[in-house]
Amino acid sequence: MDHFEVPRNVGEIESPDAEHRAGNPVCGDEVHVTFRLRGNCVQDVRFRAYGCHATIAAISLLTERIKGGTVAAARAVTPETLAGWFVDLPVGRRHAAEVAVDAVRGALGGADR
Repeated sequence: MDHFEVPRNVGEIESPDAEHRAGNPVCGDEVHVTFRLRGNCVQDVRFRAYGCHATIAAISLLTERIKGGTVAAARAVTPETLAGWFVDLPVGRRHAAEVAVDAVRGALGGADR
């Protein structure tokens, strides 16, 4: 609940080095993520999310964990990994981890950095 009530890294990076929008057409959740990259490092990452509390919490937690790390490490996060970082993500909210990871991988997946 902490990442839902006080989400981290909310906003957009002006003139981002990478960005992507991902969503779940069934539930309507949507995440837009923007990155500032320096070499192979995620210098900054920001997001805008529209959806359930689990999706907002998932992208907040994911951005917090990958900020300052490598692009390769950010790409390597799976929905299962992200779901495991939660203390109590309900099974019925697993789509939240999928949308968050899809947004990050969409932004970083095509770039050879």
